[in-house]
Amino acid sequence: MSRDRIKILLLHGLILLAIGQWLIVPLQEMLEEQRQLQREYAETINIKQATLERYRQQREARLASPNQKGTLLSLVYSQTDNPVELQSQILEEVIQKAQKAKLSILNFELPEPGREKTFIKVPLVLRVNGLPKGLIAFSKSIKKMPKRLMVKQFAMQPALG
Repeated sequence: MSRDRIKILLLHGLILLAIGQWLIVPLQEMLEEQRQLQREYAETINIKQATLERYRQQREARLASPNQKGTLLSLVYSQTDNPVELQSQILEEVIQKAQKAKLSILNFELPEPGREKTFIKVPLVLRVNGLPKGLIAFSKSIKKMPKRLMVKQFAMQPALG
């Protein structure tokens, strides 16, 4: 081999090394950055999956907890109850409590009962007359009833006379 041929081969080798340095090294650095980013994403995904799993377990525990679910459902009237019977029972209880509080019943109405997703609505319109002290005692006794009652409307008028 001649010297010129060796020089040309060395020159081509240097050019290839320069191209390698110019193209391949930045690509390797970019590849390493992408791998690091992928590891960070994988770690983030693992953390979020663990958080989601913990949330699901807590939610299932809350929903399956017989104390909380049973307590809440025991405070309302069930879908299986007969609404007409419930309405008459509630009316009797409320009238007794009003009479114990020394309120006189002026009249009452029994609107159509309704059903919700997990409980039953039993509307009752009751008009009473009496002293404020009796009304307070009546509301306290209503609050102590085993099932929750919701007062949707309340009106008070001054006594005539």
